[in-house]
Amino acid sequence: VYGIRRATDDTAIKTEIFDFITPLVENAPVTAFTDVNESQQDALILSAIWKVTNAESIRMQREGDDVSQYAQTSDGTGRIVLPLDVFQQAYTELYGPDAAPNLHTIGEEDGSFSYKYVPEENCYYVPMAPSNSRYETVADTLTKKGRQYTLRVCFVPVTSIGIDEKGNPIEPTPDMAEYAQLYTVERLEDDAWKIVAVADE
Repeated sequence: VYGIRRATDDTAIKTEIFDFITPLVENAPVTAFTDVNESQQDALILSAIWKVTNAESIRMQREGDDVSQYAQTSDGTGRIVLPLDVFQQAYTELYGPDAAPNLHTIGEEDGSFSYKYVPEENCYYVPMAPSNSRYETVADTLTKKGRQYTLRVCFVPVTSIGIDEKGNPIEPTPDMAEYAQLYTVERLEDDAWKIVAVADE
């Protein structure tokens, strides 16, 4: 019985996949796609930037560092200079070595919360603080086909999450979701992952 339970328990792999796709999930809404190189949506660019800035934010908190390791822009917007090679590495880690990002500016070029592509400097100007999502996400069911896994992700509006009798937020569940999407990832030869598709329900 315990052997069967261990064999059918997908909690660990589900958590691993959910953590991996978080940079994209955090930049929802995501338009469904089956080929990342044919999708021109902003969420793909933002996910790679989020992956870097979130890791940097965590590093700063853990080390008690008030200054980012990335240079600040000189335009007074408070953004940081994200080298293109750092961005590209994050994009490759998310979407695989054959993924080619559609480099472009997102938002007003000189706004504090815009993501400005600066080709002459081989960088992006980006805000350090990750965007705040309107949703809490819940990892639901997981299916497997060959080297590909598809995780159903449920999006629960933060305004729908109540407070329990101790004043703590109630843990969101799939039935509270406003909508759900299917995120498909593939296990690579080196045991890394890549995101290959997103589908609507």
